[in-house]
Amino acid sequence: MPKGKMKRMGRRSSGIKSASKGQQDKLNKRARKLAEKPSLLIPECIGECRSCDLEKLEAKLIKISKFRGNSNALQKLAKSGGQLERAYAVMLILDEEDSAPFLGVAKMPSGEVSYANRGKVKKEILIGVQHYDDTKFGLLAYSDFALKKNLHLYYTPEGIKCSGKVADYPKELIAAVLKDVDYTFNRSGNTYRCQHCASGDVGGKLTLRIRSADMTFEICRTCLKDKENLFRAFSNRALVQDPEADFDIDLDYSLTCVSDSCSVGDLFIKTKQILKAYTAGQISDKALMDAYSSEVMKKIHDMDTKMLVIGGRCFEDDTDKFIEALRPSKIEKKALQYVLGKVKEPVIIDSATASAVLSMYWEELGEGAINAVIDDMPLAKKIYSGAKGSGITPSHILKDADARKKAEDALGQLPELKELGKLSKYADNIVRTYRAYGTEETMKIIEKGQGGNTKTKSISCSFYDAMGLLKGKEWLFTKEELDYGRYLSEFSKILLDAEPDDYKEALQNLMTASGSGETI
Repeated sequence: MPKGKMKRMGRRSSGIKSASKGQQDKLNKRARKLAEKPSLLIPECIGECRSCDLEKLEAKLIKISKFRGNSNALQKLAKSGGQLERAYAVMLILDEEDSAPFLGVAKMPSGEVSYANRGKVKKEILIGVQHYDDTKFGLLAYSDFALKKNLHLYYTPEGIKCSGKVADYPKELIAAVLKDVDYTFNRSGNTYRCQHCASGDVGGKLTLRIRSADMTFEICRTCLKDKENLFRAFSNRALVQDPEADFDIDLDYSLTCVSDSCSVGDLFIKTKQILKAYTAGQISDKALMDAYSSEVMKKIHDMDTKMLVIGGRCFEDDTDKFIEALRPSKIEKKALQYVLGKVKEPVIIDSATASAVLSMYWEELGEGAINAVIDDMPLAKKIYSGAKGSGITPSHILKDADARKKAEDALGQLPELKELGKLSKYADNIVRTYRAYGTEETMKIIEKGQGGNTKTKSISCSFYDAMGLLKGKEWLFTKEELDYGRYLSEFSKILLDAEPDDYKEALQNLMTASGSGETI
């Protein structure tokens, strides 16, 4: 872990304002309590120190408290000696004044706070002493004393506790912090995990460990919050020289190698700068992981080799396994095989569909992808050009291209027939639609022809019967049309399945059997 000294709280002030009656009363009550019991400013000792700096401090405060009511002496004490002792003398002055008509207002990192400015005392010390019972500001009282003495102070729900010169993060403070953060954990022993880490379903995680408490917290990428900084949530309730010394922060991108070989495991990711921003409270838990993931991806991109990565799984250059993981359709698979065969740089996606991967390279390789499906470059170029800028996904374009090619192939095999009569043209249209687009589209053509004469309706009935779709549609026809249609269905079946060389004859046979009198 990179280490750095704790930054002192900001000292910006927005000026002076008149104190409200409520603010005066609260300040007076705190001043009265401290005047009567200076030990309220002394943290509870939970360490095992040979000599206690807090005992010496308490003795000094008790000595100062004996000057209560001696305004001149207190004024001098508020200007000399240790900063915390001076701030205590100020509280005794405020106790004598009974009111503080004007208060300073400071904007601190933890919020705006009012305070009475007396003596020669650092602003943050005054604020901490005057708000000694506030979890946001109470530790400020010791920001000079504790850091000089290298003490470890913690603001717990029961008050401030001191573990001396050795870190000992209180368990009850951990529980209090966890109530304040927007995370839900499952606990197992000394480890707290989010639901995904608990179930093992992890695609990268942030792990934070408090050494002195032997407590570990694991949060996956999915659960990390953009408004939370877990390190600061814990460290802000402690006052120590080196806030990071008691914490281990680990970032895991969790790439699982699906391939037999692994190049990613040898990557060295520099985290100093992003961890520095994180521990300073400049970025959130989620932003930390995003920044780390970005560094991992940059490293992979910089590798002089083809890498295929989906979320937390690395396939190295195994295109087949990568495609299989995308679960593509047969059409998408052909296009992906072409595209990924052309791509030489790393392909990295969080989670995606086959269409999403194709979209990444569609502008450059779309024509070739379509041709890989239909094996007709002139038509592929035409389809690619026509779909450009339409917003249609590559998967839909490929599906339409495949259907169009099959239709053209199917229709191209049949002989071109000109000057057909009305009934023969209707039958020919039914057959061509059936061969190019299948049963569903064919039924639409037949339904449009339902309003014709008896011969037309008998032809419709014959095709329904030839395709095995007449059952349930008998009510559409008269008894004569049904009988005639069933008779013609054998001719219609032969026409539907006719080879190109036999097609014209098969159509003529149907027309003859129907009694239309039309000649092909």
